[in-house]
Amino acid sequence: MTAPLAATISTHHRRVLIVELCGAEIKRLCYQEGVAAARSGVVPGQPFWSGDVLRFPLTAGQQAEGVNLVGAVSIRTLFRCALQLSGRKTMANESTSTAAGPGTSLPGGTALEPRTVEAGRGASWWVEGWRLFTPRVGMWLLIALILVGLVCLLGLVSLIPFIGQLLLLACDVLGPVFVGGLMLGCRAVDRGNPLTVAHLFAGFSQRTGPLVTVGLIYTGLTVLISVIIVGMMIAIFGVAILGMLTGGADATQTGISLDSVVVAVLLGFLFFLLLLLPLIMSIWFAPALVMLGGMSPTAAMKASFHGCLRNVVPFLVYGVIWLVLAILASIPLGLGWFVLAPVTIATLYASYCDVFEDKANA
Repeated sequence: MTAPLAATISTHHRRVLIVELCGAEIKRLCYQEGVAAARSGVVPGQPFWSGDVLRFPLTAGQQAEGVNLVGAVSIRTLFRCALQLSGRKTMANESTSTAAGPGTSLPGGTALEPRTVEAGRGASWWVEGWRLFTPRVGMWLLIALILVGLVCLLGLVSLIPFIGQLLLLACDVLGPVFVGGLMLGCRAVDRGNPLTVAHLFAGFSQRTGPLVTVGLIYTGLTVLISVIIVGMMIAIFGVAILGMLTGGADATQTGISLDSVVVAVLLGFLFFLLLLLPLIMSIWFAPALVMLGGMSPTAAMKASFHGCLRNVVPFLVYGVIWLVLAILASIPLGLGWFVLAPVTIATLYASYCDVFEDKANA
């Protein structure tokens, strides 16, 4: 080998991912694979390089049909070439295929089913999130600023009666679209590629329909939960409680004591959280499963719920750490959230990889 091998290793729970390879060597090995495919009759003729694309000549029939055939060397072959170049042998827990792409399966054809991880993995997700944040700090901060700007703009528009409320609902619906795009951004950083602002909006050009469907389901169920809570409060405390909560009436007009109002608010909030928790579990992994795993919206939300349910203890560890970090981030005028928010997104990606992609370690 005439040039040194350049490789970047991902630390996701002993998962090895080779990102960069010596260009000349990998192209030479790809070409050899193409020649072998031509000799075996899989492709019509000898391959040739067009830039960085390995192409094969078209048959007369394909030319007549206007087919644009581009030779694609399998990722399994590329990975084998990478191992040959680096002088390593495949480990039992290494995937020899890509991470889940379009479709409903993971590397090696394994079904997209969650696995149970150790409690300490909840802390490791933060370590992984920080690892994904530090190489691209400037771009992460720019994305955070853009999101803050969008939120501020939405806050101003929300002051407009009716239209503002509709836009708030639309923001909830589009939430998974933005998160799905950022999952692609995390995958890019994980593979040593640059993070760009375009990743924030990538969900509007890839898997948009399924991501919007996830948002619609989430928003619809959230509204339904809110209606249920309001109905419960009316059933227990009467219609007058709504007037007090909205500021349209006081205790002297309704005959309801302030203590009763406090109890009503606390109970309503508690029941809201109890009903919302399963919904949060259903949406936690859903954008990643849709964007990176190629799953349908309902299948992704079911898998996300089961993934969270099977890993309650790691998520408790993760949640305690998040609570501490959230307090610390809020102390310096909330400026710490410009770091905590991107890192949290990166931890979502790390938890997805750990629960759904590192199945060989189960």
